[in-house]
Amino acid sequence: MIKKKNLIFFMPFIGGGGVEKNLFLIANYLSKKIDNLSICTLSIDKKKKFDKKINFIVPKKKVLFRTNIRIKYLICLYALYKYLKKNRKTVVFSFQANIYCIILCNLLGIKVIVRSNSSPSGWYHNFIKKLVYKFIISKADSVVVNSLEFKKQMQNQFKIKVNCILNPLNIKTIKLLSKSGLNHKFFKTKKSVLKIINLGRFTDQKDQITILRAANLLKKKINFRLLILGRGIEKKNSKKFYLQKQIRKICEIRKLYGKSF
Repeated sequence: MIKKKNLIFFMPFIGGGGVEKNLFLIANYLSKKIDNLSICTLSIDKKKKFDKKINFIVPKKKVLFRTNIRIKYLICLYALYKYLKKNRKTVVFSFQANIYCIILCNLLGIKVIVRSNSSPSGWYHNFIKKLVYKFIISKADSVVVNSLEFKKQMQNQFKIKVNCILNPLNIKTIKLLSKSGLNHKFFKTKKSVLKIINLGRFTDQKDQITILRAANLLKKKINFRLLILGRGIEKKNSKKFYLQKQIRKICEIRKLYGKSF
């Protein structure tokens, strides 16, 4: 067991996407290897998903779910600051709000590892933003990404050292779920019908609207059925497009768990 330092995962808001799933798997795995493991977050409702050995650093101030995400970052950052002032022998592993976290840890002389979850490609064409991002991200003790392509992209654009660690998988759960029956009507269509499944959060990055537009253009040319699974902030816009284009006969949008629109 590693006892020399504390390890803190910094993730102010834990939603329901792939990044969060990786956090659960990595944190629970490391809880068996590290004695002093904590998570700094506002999402105390997700506590049941973590090993009981893991401590929670939670701001005293309650924050509404709809509060601006950057305000959540700052509130959680202050809670992290108070902890680090009293516990200097700590390593911070940032899963979210990386720039904020790097600045704080550098000011306090704390080692920080950051996991970059989304490409900052929108910053490539803005010289000032690119310069600022490059300067701050280079101050992290280690930068981790989840694909070799992402690693190349970060190295080429920002000239920094990046480590690639692929996303973990819970093999036992996957095998167990693979044995479950598929009773949904989507899987009962004729074999000659092309079946397409899209699974992901309803966000700008996943861009389900483009998938729906493609389905609308191809509905008279190809015999297919489309099933989109997920949840997220762009769900309403996807639903609006879905209803406007009258593609309900060939397409269905469902929450990851629960009823369809």
